[in-house]
Amino acid sequence: MQNDLQFIHYLQEVTGNVPEIKSLPDDLLRKLPFFIRDNYQLQIVSLIEKQFIRAVVDEDSSLTPAQLQIQSELIQKVVGVNIVFEFSKLPAYLRQRLVQKHIAFVVPGTQLFIPFLVMDIRSKTRGTMPVNGNSKTPFTAPAQLLLLYHLQCENIERYTFGELSKKTGYSLMTLSRIVKEFSSKNVCEIIQDGVRKYIKFFVQGKLLWEKIVPYLQNPILEVALIKYDRGIETQYVNAGMTALSRYTSLADDSTQTIALFNHTWSDLKAKEGVVEIQIHDGDSIRVEIWRYDPCLLAKRGSKTIDRLSLYLTCREHNDERVQIALEQLLKEMAW
Repeated sequence: MQNDLQFIHYLQEVTGNVPEIKSLPDDLLRKLPFFIRDNYQLQIVSLIEKQFIRAVVDEDSSLTPAQLQIQSELIQKVVGVNIVFEFSKLPAYLRQRLVQKHIAFVVPGTQLFIPFLVMDIRSKTRGTMPVNGNSKTPFTAPAQLLLLYHLQCENIERYTFGELSKKTGYSLMTLSRIVKEFSSKNVCEIIQDGVRKYIKFFVQGKLLWEKIVPYLQNPILEVALIKYDRGIETQYVNAGMTALSRYTSLADDSTQTIALFNHTWSDLKAKEGVVEIQIHDGDSIRVEIWRYDPCLLAKRGSKTIDRLSLYLTCREHNDERVQIALEQLLKEMAW
């Protein structure tokens, strides 16, 4: 394997012991699902009188921590030992989430986290995530909405603060607060041209997404079940598994899911006499009530929520099929 020497030298440098690497026997490989064999290069490593599986992740992989956790458990059931994922590079926010989930990993020359060997060697390049001010807090709903709008709808850098205020409906005071949030997380700077002010992001597209995703919240505030209503079904955008089935090969579930803004939900219940129910009866609609208006990010003419908000609503889902669909969702994103 191309990176064997780098892997061996790094573990030897950290532990003082030379790891022994062997190929995973064919009989064990055949017991693993095809997608596991396709996603990883697998080997058995012996180190400090313990064995574990080295699972080398492809450099272009977009597997989420939840997917890694599920697939680690699948591999462990077959081989009977712990799994350590190897990455050639790993963004700071992903390292943080892997540590939080106690998923063992190594980035040769940079960081090693193997809790079952009681090892946590911190990154030499640590410091990419600011810790001053409110940098650790998630974005507010207006800030998150504006970022997702910039990534998926149109570049907001072309607009002055005044133009952006008219376009979004946000007051200049709200926009100033949003920009302070962006600045506290080292996302943008303000460009001033006379009296005109513009937002300038430090990175764009996928790089911007990777930088901000640790601070993005699930937009869902609550979920309700209502009796089926044709008018409501057609008036609002599809969400949840219904939306995921529109974007990917995942099949929809039996209950249609829609999303609407929190204020819209309050008005809907007051004016239209929506009937909430407690148990799905085969004639119901699942309603996600959001902290921002999902219609603002849906493509013109589309009845489906945007890709990135959909990812945020489903990223902690435990179903492996959903995690695979989310991987497809991001891979097909036009950055």
